[in-house]
Amino acid sequence: MNDKWMMALAGLVVIVAVFGLKVLHAQGVCSDMSGNWVHGDCVFDEKPVR
Repeated sequence: MNDKWMMALAGLVVIVAVFGLKVLHAQGVCSDMSGNWVHGDCVFDEKPVR
């Protein structure tokens, strides 16, 4: 019974780690494209049209 809980916990840790790495990667890509990471979205400053 204890092994099932450990396997479930290990699976949950893997899922959280993968999600965290995806978010870190997305933040890096956003930064490379000169955007700002705000509340889970990459936001770009709009340039005024001349």
